[in-house]
Amino acid sequence: MNTFWNFLMESGISLSILYLFYFFFLKRDTWYGRNRWFLLLSIGFSMVLPFIHIQLGGNAPEFLNTYVMEGVSLNPAGSTVQETGSLQPVLLIYLSGAMFTFGILIFRILQIFHLVYRFPSENKGAYLLVKIPGNQTPFSFFKWIFLPANLKKADQEKIIFHETKHIRSHHTADLLLTELLCVFQWINPLAWLYKFSLREIHEYSADRSEEHTSELQSHSFISYAVFCLK
Repeated sequence: MNTFWNFLMESGISLSILYLFYFFFLKRDTWYGRNRWFLLLSIGFSMVLPFIHIQLGGNAPEFLNTYVMEGVSLNPAGSTVQETGSLQPVLLIYLSGAMFTFGILIFRILQIFHLVYRFPSENKGAYLLVKIPGNQTPFSFFKWIFLPANLKKADQEKIIFHETKHIRSHHTADLLLTELLCVFQWINPLAWLYKFSLREIHEYSADRSEEHTSELQSHSFISYAVFCLK
């Protein structure tokens, strides 16, 4: 179990340091593509870092030769077997939070697919248009764009143009990655900021490439995945 906590701590520290670097030195830049990849690579690096152990010389530290499985600590350098005891309360709290966060993510994804199966999709080539009843918020999820059926045609064209920018840039994949990060690192407040910052970068990046940015800014209610709704 110590191995898991070490992994959680090391990845969390790396995520925090890299995000603080982004916040103080990169956030105000308008190079949105670079900032996006910095945050994505920061997540990937932080997940790999705990597995990297550089040995400069001599024997490896004793804790690197210890493996923990199912509550039993095995030391390959000797024959000592130590019982680690039952699950600690802190582990139960962590697992409860992770399962709750993951459950919310799954529920929201199922909501999206429920809309896909409930309402017909119009194949527009680059995207699939799904018109939903009521005044629900327009959003996109991978190749699907969901729009309220009663939306004015002029507004539909503006929103579709905006959402296709997200689709072509695969922004939904970014958000799914950050959602999974929040499941794993839900106890780390800075991990949640990765999701909010990437969402902000996505919107700035999509707006920047549009001819009618000032008009689209009035549609600030637009979201492009149900699990991003506040």
